Amino acid sequence: MAALQYSVQPASMPVDEQTEVEITAVLDRRVDAGGSIAFALPVVWYCQRYCVTFTKKPQFTDPHAPDYVSVTSPDARFALSLTSILLPSGRAKGHIQKIVATVEQGTLRAGSVVRVGLHNFRAPWLAEQGEVRVWINDEELTDTPRLTTLPARARRLRVIVPSARKPGEAFHVRIVSLDPFWNRSCSVFRNGVLRFADGEVVERDIGFTGSYATRVAIDRPGVHRLHFCADPCEDTLIADDALSNPIRITDAPCGPFWGDVHSHDKMHNCGAGEDPFTYAREVSGLDFVCVAPDFKAFSQEVWQAHMDRTNAANDPERFTAILSYEVGFKTGHHNVYCRGSAGRMADTSDPSLWHVDKWVEPLDEKENFVVPHHVAIDWGPHERYYPERDKWIPLVELYSNHGLSEMYAPEHILAYEFNRTRGKAQKYAASEERRVYVRDAWAQGRRYGVIAGSDDHMGQPGKPVKGCTGVWAQANTREALFDNLRARHCYATTGERILVDFRINGAPMGSELIAQPGETLTFVIEIHGTDEIAFVELAGLKLGEDAWERVFYDRLHETDPFHERGAAARYDYEKTLEKTFEADAVYYLRMAQRKTIDDYPVFAWTSPIWVTASRWRGSGEAAAWRTNEGSCPWSWCARAWRASRGTRSRPT
Repeated sequence: MAALQYSVQPASMPVDEQTEVEITAVLDRRVDAGGSIAFALPVVWYCQRYCVTFTKKPQFTDPHAPDYVSVTSPDARFALSLTSILLPSGRAKGHIQKIVATVEQGTLRAGSVVRVGLHNFRAPWLAEQGEVRVWINDEELTDTPRLTTLPARARRLRVIVPSARKPGEAFHVRIVSLDPFWNRSCSVFRNGVLRFADGEVVERDIGFTGSYATRVAIDRPGVHRLHFCADPCEDTLIADDALSNPIRITDAPCGPFWGDVHSHDKMHNCGAGEDPFTYAREVSGLDFVCVAPDFKAFSQEVWQAHMDRTNAANDPERFTAILSYEVGFKTGHHNVYCRGSAGRMADTSDPSLWHVDKWVEPLDEKENFVVPHHVAIDWGPHERYYPERDKWIPLVELYSNHGLSEMYAPEHILAYEFNRTRGKAQKYAASEERRVYVRDAWAQGRRYGVIAGSDDHMGQPGKPVKGCTGVWAQANTREALFDNLRARHCYATTGERILVDFRINGAPMGSELIAQPGETLTFVIEIHGTDEIAFVELAGLKLGEDAWERVFYDRLHETDPFHERGAAARYDYEKTLEKTFEADAVYYLRMAQRKTIDDYPVFAWTSPIWVTASRWRGSGEAAAWRTNEGSCPWSWCARAWRASRGTRSRPT
């Protein structure tokens, strides 16, 4: 049963501006003294600016102060209070309060008018239609009102293309205009021109608001980029035209496919955002996404609803939605990933199961894997990097919205101290000064690959400063992506779709290579950036030692790479070097670009390659890469790589 009628004035409002809102409800039932009407605003209306972590509470005492709420009716007088909303699991919903109006005097009847006023509020920065939940005498109603926020003017343009296609194979080019808050903007563009970086025109007279998509085919093998410029029909905040991420045209494409492996929305215990799957596909232009509600929100009904919506969003070869969820305790925060269309929830009903070694045990290691994230944040005692967990944990999240977990570097601009609350007075976390970083895990013998995910709690996966993962795979399907993630054929970036290929003796990132002492190791590095490359570094560690070695470092500018442009811009980089194998070691590649995005530097880190003199005890076929390539389930990756290099022409 629902209220007869709702109206909202104004019907819509711009994001991130001061606003006054009145919600009018005409009731369909009687509410006597002692009864109540309650409502909860969309989650993002409770958040302080730009960060879901810090919230605000509506208040009822000072009509001149921020976030003042009034509830009035000609037929009754109300006492107002706040109370928590319980999730299906029985836990309180984080960051959201139910505003309860209890009838003190009078009686409400069918046809009575109740007005809810939101005074001195700042509209949230998400452009969406957010649901206002309504209860009468503790019965939640359906068909409730929505608060609509509209995007702001454009601040940036993105041109998004896939990272690999065959010659002559048509692919989508997505041009997206974004406001300062990563919503599709309200700005209008006309007379747009899409061309190759060398000036050849692809399409003219492009006009759009928000976003535009077209199809392009390229016959010439090699690495290409597309450039877009247009005339805005009104003032915008855009300073530059837009250059696409690089695309490789090759007879043997094998990705990488790009995805946000760690995103949240309103289904999360402390999340917001209405439709992360549409945002991932249409705004961020991702190849795949993993939306992971928190176990605290779970009931069997919620889990089924999450599986249903994930499966509905999945469109193999076009857009892949991987089923996932998050489990967080004092033994660390982890995401669980499922290979298929259904999965089993980890049983965390009993506190005795809250240790990671307990709740992972019933999972099917063929159909699930587990990834720890923000592993070095100062959130209390953690137990990480235990060998008995390795069969479930092939990867670790090296970077996210929270910060960088590569090594202890609290002054780094991507550290936990700064990353999530950049430029704000409130600080959220700090770096632990203990051996809990990803480099420490490798030094302890863990064979973990690396990924990056936004850990975005606003339903906006794929923002180019919060973390993204590239996966080398034959196909954009759940099975192919899952298998290649588990095989560590993947790498992490801060969000930009940089093509990075790193190999030793032909073995790709994530491999375990067998070599003999004195044998020559050939390192091949190939990078195609989205902007000018600042530096490239190959780091190595002899297993059993503590000191990391800078095997190779190429700084492409004499000046500070993040502040002053060098004399010659280099978007593409190739390097081959040789090193004599002396002892068991692990190697990985890290690089950065010159240009920042909203003051966030742009980095990429590969999964390592392990080189040992004997077969490692774990991971079976992967360790046989060099000695038995033909039987290795990932041998297609080496064949595809060799084929692509054999047909590559000079990049444009």
